[in-house]
Amino acid sequence: MAEHTRGQAAALQLPGARFLIVEARYYENVGAMLHEGARAAIEAAGASVETVAVPGARALMEMSVARKLALGNGILTVDTLAQAEQRADPRHGDKGGDAARAALALAALKRSLGAL
Repeated sequence: MAEHTRGQAAALQLPGARFLIVEARYYENVGAMLHEGARAAIEAAGASVETVAVPGARALMEMSVARKLALGNGILTVDTLAQAEQRADPRHGDKGGDAARAALALAALKRSLGAL
């Protein structure tokens, strides 16, 4: 698998912004790593963050569209648990951080347009 580089979203600063991590853990260890990466990315941007756990997340996309919310999706598609662990680990794949950085980039765009 080719290594990707993280773009400008990694340096975003959004002081005063508030984010919610909604997690539906299936594998505890993988979920914990995704959460760790997402939380670190949001806090690095100077934003505040809360977390809620839910049994499933089917309605999140609809809610983000209806309420015009920035959404980053941290769903992993893998063949093995080892792949999931590698991709979720903040020191390796950091897919939780990537999902948070996607939401940060959308929130920054919304703020730049005067909509936040």
